[in-house]
Order: sequence, then structure tokens, then C-alpha cells
Amino acid sequence: MVPTIVSTAAPDTPGHAPSRRSIWLISLACALLGMLYTVADIEPSPLVSMFLSVAPVAAVLWWVYRDARGRGVLGVFDWGFFFLAGWPFMLPWYLVRTRGRQGWSLLAELFGAVLMPWFAALLVSLVAPRIL
Repeated sequence: MVPTIVSTAAPDTPGHAPSRRSIWLISLACALLGMLYTVADIEPSPLVSMFLSVAPVAAVLWWVYRDARGRGVLGVFDWGFFFLAGWPFMLPWYLVRTRGRQGWSLLAELFGAVLMPWFAALLVSLVAPRIL
């Protein structure tokens, strides 16, 4: 069992999970930008490419941080770094641990938000050559 430490920081909203709207807005913006690059058949710069890949993951990680803070649950000292380094494994653990079975549906939603830009660009790359 992983030890937990109750945070002394003021929680965002005790008992309430932070809104996931920002995750979906960031993911949608990345998806639209990726689709524009795909339709225009332009290779994005490395900085833009990194942003399109990292922004949805960063939004999910920020949401988890705020959620953990709001619930008063923080792990070991470098929990944020461990979560960043192993988010595909830590995210299911955190959600199931804090929400039980309901965490699985939230996990599917968050993974969907992270993968949406890639799937949108893939869909456009498959459909656009037939239309244009």
C-alpha cells in the first residue's frame, strides 16, 4: 500500500472534482490545429508538434493535480514527478483508488481526450486525399 499524506495546502474545492472542460478545450484545439496541418499537407515545426503532443497530457496531469489537492490526497514527496513520468500507469491507479469502479469510466474519458488529436489527424489523413 502506498502511503498518503494529507495536504496542508488549501484545497481547490473540497469534495468536488475540478471541471474537465479545460481538458476537452485544449484537446479540441490541438485536434483542430493538427487537422489543419494535415489538410494543408504541411509538416509542423518541432515546437508546434511538441505542443500538439504534450498539451493534452499536460492538461490531464494538471487536472489530476488539482483533483488530488482538492481531495486532500497527495502521495510521496515527488508524486508529481512520478505521475508525469509514468502517467499511463499512474492515472488508472489514482482514479480507481480515489473513485472505485467509477474511475474506469473517467479513465476512458481522460484517455479519449489525450488521444483525440491523434485520432482526428489520422481520420483527416485518411479522408482528405479522397475529398481533395
